[in-house]
Amino acid sequence: MWCYVLLFSLLWIVVWFFRDRQMLSSFKDKYVFITGCDSGFGNLLAKRLDKKGFRVLAGCLTQKGADNLQRAVRPACAPS
Repeated sequence: MWCYVLLFSLLWIVVWFFRDRQMLSSFKDKYVFITGCDSGFGNLLAKRLDKKGFRVLAGCLTQKGADNLQRAVRPACAPS
């Protein structure tokens, strides 16, 4: 019984290790969709990812929130 638990644990650690080592080759070709970008966490995340070069699709509830976000980010960020 303990042998199976030990084997499963070792396999889990190996899989976790290799999964964490994977990196994106280029995030410039990736899109991120964020909802709730009018204010708060969604707004801050959209601005931060935009500065890092991600292409951000930001979902805003109000037109005022979309306008405020549009002024704060580069043109590649698309609030809607």
